[in-house]
Amino acid sequence: MEFPPDQALLEEKNTLLQTCGMDEQMMFFKWESWCLQRDNKPVLNLDNFRAFAADVRTQMERQVRASLREKPEKRYVKTKTGMNFENMLGIPTKSHVSKDNLPSRPVPSASDVPSLTGESGRILETFNSQLSSTSALSNESKSASPDISAHIDPKAYHYRIMFQKLQDSSEVLDDRIDLFSDIICQHYKINDDDLVNPSELTQELVTVVGRVVVDSNTVGGRLNSNSILLETSRRLGAGARVSLKLDEVLNYSIFPGQIIALKGCNPSGKVFVAKEILPFPPLPFPVSSKKEIENFNNKANNQPISIYVASGPWSLRDDLSFTPLKALVSYLIENPADLVILTGPFIDINHPILSTGNITDTQATSLEDFFKERVTPILSKISCKCILVPHINDAISNHPAWPQDTFDRYTLDLPSNFTCFPNPCIFSVNEVVFGLSTNDILLHTSKEELFRNPKHGNLFSRLVAHVIHQRHFYPLFPGGSLDRGNPSNIDIAHLKLGELLQTVPDILILPSDMRYFAKTVEDVISINPGKATKGVTLGSFAKLTILPYPLNTSTSSTDLLHNAQSRTKVEIIKL
Repeated sequence: MEFPPDQALLEEKNTLLQTCGMDEQMMFFKWESWCLQRDNKPVLNLDNFRAFAADVRTQMERQVRASLREKPEKRYVKTKTGMNFENMLGIPTKSHVSKDNLPSRPVPSASDVPSLTGESGRILETFNSQLSSTSALSNESKSASPDISAHIDPKAYHYRIMFQKLQDSSEVLDDRIDLFSDIICQHYKINDDDLVNPSELTQELVTVVGRVVVDSNTVGGRLNSNSILLETSRRLGAGARVSLKLDEVLNYSIFPGQIIALKGCNPSGKVFVAKEILPFPPLPFPVSSKKEIENFNNKANNQPISIYVASGPWSLRDDLSFTPLKALVSYLIENPADLVILTGPFIDINHPILSTGNITDTQATSLEDFFKERVTPILSKISCKCILVPHINDAISNHPAWPQDTFDRYTLDLPSNFTCFPNPCIFSVNEVVFGLSTNDILLHTSKEELFRNPKHGNLFSRLVAHVIHQRHFYPLFPGGSLDRGNPSNIDIAHLKLGELLQTVPDILILPSDMRYFAKTVEDVISINPGKATKGVTLGSFAKLTILPYPLNTSTSSTDLLHNAQSRTKVEIIKL
């Protein structure tokens, strides 16, 4: 590392070497690293070197403070050779250092009792606070377990990933545009022939339907007012793309992959100028007969149903003792519920300890064995019905693409009161219909959305409304990007498995890294229970109390709306 003939610069160099106790070669390495972080733009002059020296001193001070912190006493125990997660996952070994030279990392066993803070059990947010909770109702006999029924075909999720053909994927994307074209024609009473190719020159107002696409050759390009393209299907416009201008539209909220219907014109043949965005009609709500609801009420002894909903990760960042899961099960034992809904990731593939490749304090030889050793004993303490839904980051899942297949209950040695559903899934608890997806559509859409004076001013309401209006659990396309740290792992050929069916759910559960919430969006109860852990601290979960349907002699015998939004209390609780 050659310094220019500048006395002040040489003095700065000597001062840095003395104060930080390093040689010139180490300083050279740090300088190269510092320059790389700034795209190799800095030149070696006095101002840049002073900035570099300040960063080095700050880094050294942090290391000294960290070394002075009181460290917990380590327990060194004799262990057997453990699992090599890198070999199981097909990842090249990162180091050739022998395991005998690696420090032992003791991990508490599944039977350890978690140390909870005084904040545990505190209610963070309440929806429908005026409704009574379970504890405030009369002490009648214990109600029977609620009926759980799936509205999906689990066999449809048994597909093989990475075997799709490009033609199959393109047909799925085309079919989605054509589906909404039919919806527009039926709702607005127009003929299919009246839908126009937006890339064709036209001076009069026409109706078009297409997909919002980003006009960018850069991976991860952002949507802005000058980079909007409208993509047609092969049937409506031979798959053509045309620039889209929304300058004359006063209210909109769009994102890549969104299907939209527009009124406008293309006077130049190069840009489609939108005058109006045509809203799609909402999906109907599910209904049940009076007799069905009576049966559910009688089976529940006219008592409310209590449901806990919680989402992983289930391990703190610095260990694999599954403290959040133990905390939730401990709370459940003290405050029983009728149903528990748990979503992954249970063994997070991105956990810092798993990423090192070796865990030496386990007798397990596979990921499934590790789950049975650490997680199954904790889950087995749950006596009520429990639903497990996977996440694409679940290391124990053989299906890391979304839509995602179920866990194998028998392989994981789970009790008979556990039911495994795919991701996403639609199911009923008695008469109330739930929709659930663990792929973080809220966070991913928030990073891609472009809006102006939207209908929903609240961010969370607007993101949930996209899911409802687009009739899909993950309408964003091409999805979260790896370069932004939020990959969505979408299997395009099977996107139809993520569609909302003939009705919208009564309760929509969308776990996300964003802040927890519980609110009504388009008359749908929408919940983000939050994550079970926030790095090294415990997170939150949701408790639902669904009151029985109020039936009387004057109630019509025809199909009844469930009215879940008026008889469901949701509490977000600190874990």
